[in-house]
Amino acid sequence: MSDLSTYAGYFFGGAAQVLILLGAFATLAGLSAIGRAVFGGKGLAEADLITGWSVVVFVYTITNIFFRIPFNYVFWCVAAVSAALILWSVYKHKNVGPSGFWRVLVLAAPLLLIASARIASEWDEFSHWLPTARFLFEEQQFPFGGREVSGGVFPGYPYGWLFLVYMANMVAGQLVEAAGSILNVLLLLVFGVSAVRMWCEAADRPMENTAGLAWTGALFTVLAATLLNPTFVQKVVLTTYADPSTAVSMGIGAVLAYFTLDALAAKETERARILAWQFGLTLAVVINIKQANLVIVVLLFGAMALVALRDKSIELKSFVRLVPAMVLPAAAIYGIWRYHVATNLPGGVEANFLPYEKWNLDLLWPIFERMLIVAGKKIGYFGVMAIAAVFALRALWRCETRFDRISMLIGMTFLGYNAFLFMIFVTHFTEYDALRAASYWRYNHHLGLLAVVFGAFSAGLIYRRYLSGKNLQRYAVPVLMAVVVAAPFVFAEKLRFDYEHPKPFFRSVGAELLDLVPEGSRLYLFDPYGSGEAVVLTKYELWDRRNELLGYMATFHNFSDKSVQQVIDKQHPDYLLVHSVKPSINHVLNTELEKSGYSYLLHQVGDDPKHWEIVKKWARPDSYRIAND
Repeated sequence: MSDLSTYAGYFFGGAAQVLILLGAFATLAGLSAIGRAVFGGKGLAEADLITGWSVVVFVYTITNIFFRIPFNYVFWCVAAVSAALILWSVYKHKNVGPSGFWRVLVLAAPLLLIASARIASEWDEFSHWLPTARFLFEEQQFPFGGREVSGGVFPGYPYGWLFLVYMANMVAGQLVEAAGSILNVLLLLVFGVSAVRMWCEAADRPMENTAGLAWTGALFTVLAATLLNPTFVQKVVLTTYADPSTAVSMGIGAVLAYFTLDALAAKETERARILAWQFGLTLAVVINIKQANLVIVVLLFGAMALVALRDKSIELKSFVRLVPAMVLPAAAIYGIWRYHVATNLPGGVEANFLPYEKWNLDLLWPIFERMLIVAGKKIGYFGVMAIAAVFALRALWRCETRFDRISMLIGMTFLGYNAFLFMIFVTHFTEYDALRAASYWRYNHHLGLLAVVFGAFSAGLIYRRYLSGKNLQRYAVPVLMAVVVAAPFVFAEKLRFDYEHPKPFFRSVGAELLDLVPEGSRLYLFDPYGSGEAVVLTKYELWDRRNELLGYMATFHNFSDKSVQQVIDKQHPDYLLVHSVKPSINHVLNTELEKSGYSYLLHQVGDDPKHWEIVKKWARPDSYRIAND
């Protein structure tokens, strides 16, 4: 019975889960209705969500930065407009968003339940994304001060992604940690429509907005978002990380770029104009999600311009006329945010380059070699993109077909981005992180859905040439349908990685500190066998009192008697949270704490730095016991 209840807990997480599902659906439906109203339903249906999101980001950003209007005032206005436009869209078009998308939601329902039931568990969630989301929800404004104000590591990061999280939580009426997770999955499913559209385009079965997704289309929409997505990594997708939203915006942006160029080649001026504006607003979303996204925005537009230069069927002057629509939205939101950072936030709130003398110029080959090793281990993604890059380079010589266009869009963006990442490892990362190409795979997630776009288009061409008329659907669809529905149930435990210890343990201990440690106390954390994640989880649980946590020492610190004594003498902590023990801790504190098996909260007795008493001890999960206990 216990195992059954644990398994059920993977899918059902209580009342907050219902609220955040409602909040996420309402948010995305409202944004889709806004995007549809802006373009009258004449653009790509799945891009309506991104363009509506872009419009709302502009509204929040301008009203708060220049007029200091609180977000909640803007939210209720946006909510009222969205509700009205949803009703209008249902009345006029019979749906909101891509027609037939409800079938996608039915097939993805088990995955959506898992995504909405989870709790936060990952390092970057606690160090930046969740504290910043909480700040927006509680303060209803941008940070106009430094790091200590927002709680996030980089208060100067753009807030485009977190606006989605904010709005979903506002609809829910409370801050729900699963907001980012459910929104990421829903965004991926919306992108899946674009992937199916590209398959249909290549197979000469154009998908019209009014046609709607049948069950087969819905099936491949879910597959494109999940099992056929080489960058569907649960510890990235099912979090509050901004990587999936970047990938979705870039994926839909690449599709919009392709169809804009296609309309120019066909001399369909009005269609090209609408698609160009959708593309421009999509780039505005991309550039407002993460600081470094400026690079991929420039690269995608540059690849698009390169196609226009090389493809003789596209009049260059017609492309140039559309440049303002494609560039100005991103340039405007970027400029506004740079103004805010320059005038309202102190230095050190963003990631920056190292001084020239610290660049890793002597490590160029070892860094490149490590990047190749990582790429070799992720051949599903890098293999597809390498093929796209080869065809892109060939298309530089002769760009004549639709396949040449999509190859150049995808391949040139990929080559440019990886050249940029190589430069970043040389100029931004420390030697240790550069030599291991830290997060190289995760950074490539930003272009992960471009691989799906290229794969879908290539699959459509293969189908049209070799498989059309062979009625493979009769045999393949039932099997794939069963796989899609069953997969979340089979991999439920793997998808609920937030249950993995010691993360829930650290959080539960941190939550208890609010009652055990008097407000205003000075707290320090020792965890000589830990990675340091305990401190970010503990600080998040303390939240309003997070500054009481003076600092920490973990496995990469020196735990000599002298070092521990220096911490006590310099920091003068009233309380110590000890998650693992080395002899030096017992020597300096004059205690007999067990090396493994327990965590301790200690309180200094009187003014004697050698007299510490145990306030409480917690038995740690077996999975976190020290290996050589």
